[in-house]
This record gives sequence, C-alpha cells and structure tokens, in this order.
Amino acid sequence: MLFRRLAHIALIFFLTLTAGAVGFHVIEGWSLLDSIYMSVITVTTVGFSEVHRLSPAGRVFTTVLILLGVATITYSFGAISNYVIAGELRGFLGERKMKRMIASMKNHVIVCGYGRMGHEVCQELRRENRSFLVVDEKEASVHLAQEHGYVAFNADPGLDETLMECGIDRATGLAAVSDDDAKNLMVVISARGLNRALPIVARVSQEDAPEKFIRAGADHVFLPYRTGGRRMAQMMLRPEVVGFLEDVLHDESSIGLMIENLRIQDGSRLDGKSLAEAAVRERTGVYVLGIKRPGVGTIPDLRPSTVLKAADILIVIGKKDQLDALETLLKPAR
Repeated sequence: MLFRRLAHIALIFFLTLTAGAVGFHVIEGWSLLDSIYMSVITVTTVGFSEVHRLSPAGRVFTTVLILLGVATITYSFGAISNYVIAGELRGFLGERKMKRMIASMKNHVIVCGYGRMGHEVCQELRRENRSFLVVDEKEASVHLAQEHGYVAFNADPGLDETLMECGIDRATGLAAVSDDDAKNLMVVISARGLNRALPIVARVSQEDAPEKFIRAGADHVFLPYRTGGRRMAQMMLRPEVVGFLEDVLHDESSIGLMIENLRIQDGSRLDGKSLAEAAVRERTGVYVLGIKRPGVGTIPDLRPSTVLKAADILIVIGKKDQLDALETLLKPAR
C-alpha cells in the first residue's frame, strides 16, 4: 500500500517536471539541460534565479508551473503524512484495545503459536465456546489469526512478561503448539514458573523430547506423527469405534452425546459415596466411564463398591443437560 502510494507520488512529480521542461524548451527555445534545470527549481520553489530572461509567455507558463509544483508538494506531503500518522494512530489504538481486551479475559486458554496445529486448536476451542487468545512472535501469523476472528497478540510467548500480559495467572490452560520444539520448551518452562497449577499441553516433534517437556512442567505432550499413525491404524482396524468417538468428541450435535471430565469438589454430596450409593446414572442419565484419582491414576475397573472421593476426575459420557445435572451434584452441597 505505501509502495503504491509513493510510486503514484513519484509519477506525478515526474510528469510535472517533464511538462515544465518541455514547456520551457518549446516556449523559450532553451537547451534541454537549461529547461530541465529551470523546471526543477520552479516546481520545487527553491527560489534560485532564472536561467535566462523570460518572455511574457514564459512568465505565464512559469506561474502556472509554480502553482502546479506547490499543489504537487502539498498533495505529496499530505498523502504521506496521512498514511504515517493515521497508520501509527490506528496501530496505537488497536494495540490499546487489544491490551484492554486481554486484561478483561479470565478462565481463558493461551495458544502459543499459530501454525497449522495452532489453527486447528483455535477452531476446536471456538467450537467449544471457550475463551482463548493467540500469541505468536511472527507478525504474519498474528495477522492471519486476527483475520480468522481471534484475539491475537504479537510477542515472544517464551518470555515471562509476554505470558503475564496474556493473563497467565487467570488462564485455565496453555497450548505450546509452535513448529519449533525449542520454542515450545521455553514456553513450557516460563509458563510453569509463573503458574504452578496451570494445565499445559505441548506439541513435540522429536521422539526423544517428551520426557524433557514433562520434566520442564508440561502436563501432556502431543507427538503429531505418533498420534496420527495410531489413529490411522485404529481407523483401519476399528472404523466404527473411531467413527463413534469422532462423533462424540468433535460433532456431538449429530448424536447428542459428549464425553467430559468433571471434578468432584470438596463438600460435594457424592464425596465419600460408592458408585452404587451415588446412583449417577439413575439421577442424571450420565454413564461413568472411568475415574482419575490424584496420586493414583486412572481407575478403569469400576464396581458398585468403588468409593468416590473429592478431587477425583470423572470421565463421563452423556447429553449436555445430563452433564449439567451431574456437574451440579459435584459442586459443594448448600
């Protein structure tokens, strides 16, 4: 845009100078060099003396050329100033608006990196109606995210000050999904240092890198090739199962079911009760698929006598209204 405007201004100057040089050459009969020189000092209004005495027709032409030169310079200065000042003002106001928007966000997810995987993560978060923002050090990636309608911040996500500006203390999760393992590792280290309880998921390319990311503070690591390969194999071996899970996880509108993980809070009416006593299925219509207990791990072999405890994460499947009913039961009893 700026290059095109500058080229337009340069063309106007060239045409004006050319017209002046041709005019002096024709009207006064001066040499080409004298005509060009006279045209330049006239258009630019520098105030140098005339090359030769002007005839009456030459003076009229010079007057017109001076007016054209002043108009051209005024237009050029105005066009460039408007572009620079307006552009900087828009950028300043846009940055302030962005910072105010980020400052007001809470319970959001921070997506660090907007490549192909970052785009997919954002699409899924938007589908789930989750609040999130994108931070990337590449301007082109930030502009692309903004074009897709996302809140995007241009900065290095591996820096503490960047993550603090993104409201990491108010966030409910962070995804480090850059194409560069080293950058993702720096994001994980910085994020874990700033928020000890924040769930962190990181994209990893190298097969030997997951353990490093876990030690650095990532809760989960995602290897695209390994995960993609396993998924393709399962699609060949168990296509109906994979199709069902795809519908449940990514398109619950087609069958009305959702898989969720819900935490039993302190003081819940289900705390300390067995599955038989809790009667989750009878009271809400939700099926409990598994339980993940802190310090123990997943308890897949559920029996009626299995006792539920506060802080347990229930892996459940059901319709949205049924899941909402269960979530109410998991909250502290009033």
